[in-house]
Amino acid sequence: MKKNLQDKYSDWYKYISNDFLSHRKEQFLSIAYQASEAILNPEVRSVLEFGIGRGSTLALVKHFGIHHKGVDFNDQLFTPDTVSTIINYKDSEKYDLVCAFQVLEHNPKETIVEHLEKMKEFSNKYIYISVPFSGRWISINININLFPRRSFKKNININWQRVFKKVRPIEEYMKRENKDKYNPHWWEVGDKNLTKNDFKKLVNSLDLKIIKSFHNELFPYHLFYLMETKNEGVKS
Repeated sequence: MKKNLQDKYSDWYKYISNDFLSHRKEQFLSIAYQASEAILNPEVRSVLEFGIGRGSTLALVKHFGIHHKGVDFNDQLFTPDTVSTIINYKDSEKYDLVCAFQVLEHNPKETIVEHLEKMKEFSNKYIYISVPFSGRWISINININLFPRRSFKKNININWQRVFKKVRPIEEYMKRENKDKYNPHWWEVGDKNLTKNDFKKLVNSLDLKIIKSFHNELFPYHLFYLMETKNEGVKS
């Protein structure tokens, strides 16, 4: 695909602008959450993002003058600063926040620890991720404004894990012919043998502390974890 920001009729532009389509508006809140930790946290002045995708988070973070380095293995669709996977990435610099949003699940479950360890290697303090949640939820948004200066806003989000948890066809994933174009979710939190508690145990095994864990209340499929490392790095 030709990367031409001026050609709004090109296939590449249509794909890269997909975040802004009306049917994805609930998911767009996830982009705000992805950027907000870097923007609002006074301790974060530099960000390393794995899997920059369409670059919406990158654009927001850079707009606020925060140093951002983007890494992605796909430079045909995307425009990363460095072309690499998480596991193969090398860098002499450390960053205040190392993040990956909706990325880790595109690799086998057995590699979760390896990927988080690699991210921890480049972090001064924080690791921030989002992963898919295969559970069930009810999300209700109430916004009432009947009188001047009198309004009521409330979001009710109830989520739970499946009673009959999903088992993914891993053997079929391994047999797929075009492994570059078709990269499935090898796991999701809430699957059989990977409950929220199982995922928390994996994080704790790496000497990471979960500071925040929350769902996008409008699109609870996206589950966020902000973790603190105990690395004694030098602030970048």
